[in-house]
Amino acid sequence: MVSIPFPSVWGIHAVIAGKPIVWGVLNINSITDNRVIGTVNFRGTPIPINGSWDENTK
Repeated sequence: MVSIPFPSVWGIHAVIAGKPIVWGVLNINSITDNRVIGTVNFRGTPIPINGSWDENTK
């Protein structure tokens, strides 16, 4: 069972020394057989991603 909704859009950011340094958008297009397919966009250009999702370790 998958607990991440898809398709979905997530905002992502990183902070170092209290200052935001990276802002981006993660698009999850599909999750099939623990395989995640989507894009990540930091500066206006979507970058394709492929990965795995293990519900037991999240």
